[in-house]
Amino acid sequence: MCPGLRVELAPSGVPVDPMWGPAARLARGHATDPGVRFRGATGGVLTALGIYLVESGRVDRVLHVAPRADDPLYWEASASATPAEVAAGTGSRYGPAAPLATLLQVLAAGEQLAVI
Repeated sequence: MCPGLRVELAPSGVPVDPMWGPAARLARGHATDPGVRFRGATGGVLTALGIYLVESGRVDRVLHVAPRADDPLYWEASASATPAEVAAGTGSRYGPAAPLATLLQVLAAGEQLAVI
């Protein structure tokens, strides 16, 4: 999508970077689990959040992409319901991916979900 499709002025008092635009708040973080932090991209933040959401019962499933069992150089959509399943998708995917491939089935089941 073209970032110039929608151009708005920054709210008053919000710093505007010439390249990134307005930034009301920047934060950094990382997973507190050393394994997730080491294996995850950008410190494992999204994996840690996905695991937390499943463990806490806030969602039934996390939709994301994970390496294919038959060929880990490729990936497939995953609808993970356990922390281990979420962790199996740890890491970045550089190429086309379809994390929403199972969206209709999950929605039909009435499950709460998060998308990574």
